[in-house]
Amino acid sequence: MTNGNHYKTISFASFVVILIILPLLFDKDILLTKISAIIDWIHSLGWIGPLVLSILHILAVSVCFPGTVLFELGAGLLFGIFGGVLLVSFSKSLGGSIGFLLGRYLFSDFVRESLRSHRSFDNIRRNVGRDMWSSLKFATLLRLSPLPSWINNYGLAVTSIEFPPFFIATLVGSLPTIFQNVYMGSCLQSLVMIEADSLGWSKYLLLAISVASSILIGRITYSYAQDPKGSKGV
Repeated sequence: MTNGNHYKTISFASFVVILIILPLLFDKDILLTKISAIIDWIHSLGWIGPLVLSILHILAVSVCFPGTVLFELGAGLLFGIFGGVLLVSFSKSLGGSIGFLLGRYLFSDFVRESLRSHRSFDNIRRNVGRDMWSSLKFATLLRLSPLPSWINNYGLAVTSIEFPPFFIATLVGSLPTIFQNVYMGSCLQSLVMIEADSLGWSKYLLLAISVASSILIGRITYSYAQDPKGSKGV
């Protein structure tokens, strides 16, 4: 292994480890209190509040900061269902796009070279982006699955999927969860009043969607692993 490849391997492994352990480093109660205080501060900013919340949410999503769901709840709390959904959809899509582009330009070449000797994984990587429909289908189902956003953003970045279908799938596939979180936030007087039971029937609907999308993703991934055709020879 050359020094360059050795450096890329260490960098990639370190990045993955950081993403996995980062949420474990934050106490949930402290995180809730801090972000609740930020939401209260944003509320005091008046007309500039939506812009500030959007920027913070974009940054949080792009760097995989834990607790981004609290910004979605906060958007519903401050701006209601319609305004909150619009704001969060824009912020989450842009933040996810930044994460995708970072992953594409930092790790895509390294992962592609590393997987060439692993035929099944390389087949998956290539088949995900073999055409527009395959890309949209796979990325949208991933968004509907229970996988964390950072896996979608950075994981899809190292496949052959192009940016346009990734962005469309992020915008559309994130809507059910965004709507639930914003609606829940709109029913609160403060983020510290959050209770699991306040999700009501919607949590069962999202669970059903997550299970169904996970099953479909499993079947598609298996078929991609067996198919060596790939995407335009990528």
